[in-house]
Parts: sequence; structure tokens; C-alpha cells
Amino acid sequence: MVSSRFFPIRLGAMGLAVSWVLAGAAPAVASPSPSAAVRALIEDVQGVLDDPALEGPEKKETREGKIRELLTARFHLGAMAAEALGEHLAARTPGERQEFTRLFGDLFTRAYTRLVVTFLAQAAMEYGAEEIRDATATVQTDVVNRRGERLPVAYRLERAGEAWELRDVVIDGVSIVENYRVQFHKIIAASSYENLVKRLRAKREEVSAGSAPPR
Repeated sequence: MVSSRFFPIRLGAMGLAVSWVLAGAAPAVASPSPSAAVRALIEDVQGVLDDPALEGPEKKETREGKIRELLTARFHLGAMAAEALGEHLAARTPGERQEFTRLFGDLFTRAYTRLVVTFLAQAAMEYGAEEIRDATATVQTDVVNRRGERLPVAYRLERAGEAWELRDVVIDGVSIVENYRVQFHKIIAASSYENLVKRLRAKREEVSAGSAPPR
């Protein structure tokens, strides 16, 4: 089931849910292959998690902020926001599109942080198959905890010139972008685009103020 009120993602037996985020849009970093792009992202995130200067609960916000900066730089949030908004994009002004990209960036980067990054500090990363079809690619990975339990995480990328841009993450079979696309469409159909944006703004303010309950 999907709750349109808080936009969670249900991840099968894992029972995980998406939280809200604070980030913006930025171009992807060029990489020679899809697997290289994914590996570079994960290694840089792990570098933040392993940094002695960022250890401890008192550094949690700083640590997560640096990770969100990495995600903002590596994922093409503008293209992902457009895909999530789908058919409703055409009617939006340039200013509305810019704001929506920021709001979507908030949503996505905190979701990825909670659903994947949270587990990396106490788990091993295994890299699986890379599949390239024309200008798109998928890279399979598994986050493996100390009990040997696996969380499958696949990354979807698209070619942009000589680079590969990260465009989506599929966690335990659930696409983050597609999940939000379905939920956004339902809210707009039931009320309006303006209502969707209002709710996204309100939820971002809750998270920024530290008042949103953990998901």
C-alpha cells in the first residue's frame, strides 16, 4: 500500500519507508562506465561515513548534509523531477519547474539517505551485473548486513555524451522515481498541482525544523 499523505515507499519484507529531503539539482559527474559511476558514488558516501571528524550523534546533521551534497552532485535531479511529474510538467512555468526540482531533490536525497546510506555504515556492499541497452543502463548492487541479509539496490543511468547520469534507484524492487510519479499523479488528479506543492513545502519545513517524526 502507498500512503499519499506522507509519500512512503513500501519495500516488501524490509518494511522500509521514505523520508523527506533537502537538496537541489545539479549536473551528474562524468564517469567512463555505469558501474564506475555507481561505485564512485558509494565509495564517496562511505568516505563520509568513515570520516573520524564526522563520527558521533552530535555530527549526524553535518554528516547527512555532506551526503546530500554528494547525491545532489551525482544524480540528475532535474531530469528525475520531470519524470516524476510526468504529463503535468507541460503546464508548469519555468519558475514552477525550478521550485519543483528543488522539492523533489529534497524528497529523493533524504529517501536515499534513510533507505540505503543508513545501512552502509554497518554493512558490506556487493556489486553485481551491469546491463547496457542503447543509452540506458542498470547496475545491480546488494547491501549485505552482518547477519547476511541482503537489500538489493539497483541504479538506473542514462548516457549524456561521454558521461553516465544517475537517474533512479530501485530498492528491493521499488523504483523511487516511479513510486513518487504515481503518488504525485493521484494527488494532482484528486485536487491540484498547487496542493501537491503546498504539501511538499510544508513537509520540507517540518523536516528542516526537526518536527517531522521518523519514518
